[in-house]
Amino acid sequence: MELPVLSPSVHKAAEPQHVAVVGNIHSRRDRWSPFSALNHMQRDAEGYHFRCLLAPTGGRHRDGVYSLRFVINGNQRRTVKALRVDGDSGWAMATTADGTGGTNVSFRVTEAGEYSIQLAGDFSRCTIGPRVEPVRAITSLELNGFVWDSEDAFLKFAERRPGHRMQPQPGGSFFLDVWLKHDGGIDFRHDGIYQFLISANGDEDQGFSALNDGTPRLVPGTGFGSSHGTSQHSALTIKVTADGQYRFTVDPEARSCTVVPVQAGAPVTFLNRVDSVQLLGLDGDYDPTKPAKNMQALGDGVYRLEVGLEAGPHSGNFGLGKELFLDTMALGAWHAVAAGNRLSGYAWHGKPNEFNIPFHVRKAGRYAFVYDTNDDSFSIEALDPGAETACLEPVARGDSVYLVGEFDAPLVPWAASNVLNRMEALGGGRHQRVVRLQEGRAYQYKYCVNGMEWMMTLADYELDGYGVDFAGGNPSPFDNRLEDLRRWGALTSHGNPPPLRYTPSRDGLYRFTVDLVSGAYSVQPLL
Repeated sequence: MELPVLSPSVHKAAEPQHVAVVGNIHSRRDRWSPFSALNHMQRDAEGYHFRCLLAPTGGRHRDGVYSLRFVINGNQRRTVKALRVDGDSGWAMATTADGTGGTNVSFRVTEAGEYSIQLAGDFSRCTIGPRVEPVRAITSLELNGFVWDSEDAFLKFAERRPGHRMQPQPGGSFFLDVWLKHDGGIDFRHDGIYQFLISANGDEDQGFSALNDGTPRLVPGTGFGSSHGTSQHSALTIKVTADGQYRFTVDPEARSCTVVPVQAGAPVTFLNRVDSVQLLGLDGDYDPTKPAKNMQALGDGVYRLEVGLEAGPHSGNFGLGKELFLDTMALGAWHAVAAGNRLSGYAWHGKPNEFNIPFHVRKAGRYAFVYDTNDDSFSIEALDPGAETACLEPVARGDSVYLVGEFDAPLVPWAASNVLNRMEALGGGRHQRVVRLQEGRAYQYKYCVNGMEWMMTLADYELDGYGVDFAGGNPSPFDNRLEDLRRWGALTSHGNPPPLRYTPSRDGLYRFTVDLVSGAYSVQPLL
């Protein structure tokens, strides 16, 4: 598994060096990543094209509906989105710097086969053939997220839950009344801060997130897994100080959202703003509210912090506005993969599939971290006089996977870097390990990449809309389609997700399998 690399000369080039098509036409974990070379289109006389296999039983909800957009030079501030449907299988397109200009290209296929996605060389038009059915209008909106205090975590972001559907109003807006609490929200905080998203037509990739400018303005064509990924964007986030009934009103044309009390309650505060940056995780602490995490504002959106680091592996990310719900900025792509006294790259939040920023320190000392919110670039630089030229080394690959959890010998319980827990590499990002399990015993476990303790961790994530449990029931975890991942679940690298759980139905040998490319995983008895 290669971690992306993107040169600043390409990212900042005025002329297109490459164009990526991102969306759920892909089954890989990096389906929405503009940094992945696997998403690059081919250049031709008409512009750019990409071929893929699609089916009427495919897509996010197995209904043949797909969504996509385009990114120039891996620069998410040069995103190409749809302005309107133009013809039977075409769209008028426009380039947008903040994601608000246009929406994802969304369409339905009625026949299985190979489809060609064509983008004009001037980025003004997209066509898809053979013929597809464009999604032409928003007929429903749904409210999804932590506002559903009483729901199971697997269901909070489920776009097609009957109770999530908003009510249409004259004039084109939609509303829904929800009971919120001053101590509600995510289960480990209970602080009245709620993160939520708006889906459209029962599809998060046709929905809305927020622009982090304090308004908040809505950004169309974004969901839990299809975020635009810059520090300008996150899910909508509010602070509630009193229990009560609150009315959520969304106007998709005006790109606006309001939340007001209708029974008891009190005015809410929208937290969608980036007025500070925090450096998180290097000491294992990801709390952005602690003053020691604050980076110094240098002006013009640039922040800096000096820290002392010991020799060894490290991993961290960048927080925004002292609020984890604004989505921490992790590794999008390295600028280069050579060791030296300075590392740099681009950050993004491509939840649920971005890794925190992993690197090795070869010499203990003082290091400066710099973050630029204008292009989400970061750097790490050795400060000590006479620092060796190779005192910093980026992690550029995921070469090994460790099965880490409550297992008996020969595995070592919860030892994330012990070689005895290493899985067998099958090639192509696939790994397996056969383990003897006891009937009825509940096992908890995670997968760790490169044996870097808990710095590159993989587990399933209840909130990503993939799978309904942690049982690992995928009967064939290799070469999975998107619809397979929707049913059985997919591994995520976002933060440090809770452990997977498995209870065997009989004593015996069980095969644990992982596909790092698709994120598919499985636990099956060895027959």
